[in-house]
Amino acid sequence: MDEFYSALEMQLSVLAAIGIRTTFDRGAELLGIDPGRTFRAKLDDLRDQGFIGETERDSLQLMTEAGNASAHRGWRPTDEQLETMLQLIESFIHRNFILRHDVSNLRGAIPARPQRRP
Repeated sequence: MDEFYSALEMQLSVLAAIGIRTTFDRGAELLGIDPGRTFRAKLDDLRDQGFIGETERDSLQLMTEAGNASAHRGWRPTDEQLETMLQLIESFIHRNFILRHDVSNLRGAIPARPQRRP
């Protein structure tokens, strides 16, 4: 993520878009998704395993397609388009890595309900 943030700061939009796509790819792998699968298959696996919903799957597919267009067709996204891609990847990372840990900690901190007496 540091590298695509650096690319954004340097206004290297093609590299930033590719970096965002690569960050998604690595995140999916860290969640146990086979790195050899296509982006589309990875998105289906993430949805099927409950990491993302259908709406987010569609948005992340668009984000990976944008990264592919930059990597393979030289597409140069605008600042607004990069902002959308950035929001998508940050949401994916936040929910699946940061918030998941926080939720686990919260779950462990809540005391059990007292048993009712007959």
